[in-house]
Amino acid sequence: MIAGPRLPPWSPPAVWTQLSTLPESPTRVYFNDSPRGIYRLATSQLCTNKGSTPLPATLSPYPKRTGVGEFFYATANLTNAVKIIPCQEKFTSHSPIIGLLIHYRNGDRACVGQIRFDRLGIEFTVEMFPKLCLWFARTKFKHPYIARVAQFPPRDNEPYQWLDLRWKGRLEWWFSHWQCQVYYESRSSPSLV
Repeated sequence: MIAGPRLPPWSPPAVWTQLSTLPESPTRVYFNDSPRGIYRLATSQLCTNKGSTPLPATLSPYPKRTGVGEFFYATANLTNAVKIIPCQEKFTSHSPIIGLLIHYRNGDRACVGQIRFDRLGIEFTVEMFPKLCLWFARTKFKHPYIARVAQFPPRDNEPYQWLDLRWKGRLEWWFSHWQCQVYYESRSSPSLV
């Protein structure tokens, strides 16, 4: 797992330090992020440091710079997923979906965006939903966010843009404290402000 803001390509190269490796058994990792980085980090188990880990390559470009802070980046494969559980922020005026928790056939899990266990919603399973649609809206400041996860795209009279996800391929999620941009199979969510 690599956590922290993903620096834009025009920034000086970052020096990454591996703090520890995680055990093969399930382990919880907690971190408190901010627009400038991670201030607190905790885990239930640590292993010894086993060398450095390079940053994974992204398929999508770094989002257009908008204001203070950098973007965080997460990616997950949807192949062999059995269910997705959205995580929704409840204390803001527009209640955005801030992340997705993905469960796989072999028992593994992955997440994109931010996950808070006290804010998980209803699950969407592969058997019941042949695809998922992420509905995007904009805040009053025009920042895009995921407003809803549904089985079908919005109707023509609804003010949403959408991106449909099949149960295969790689999902990439760029997010800051104000907005997010999602890439899937060379398609992108609405552009950032």
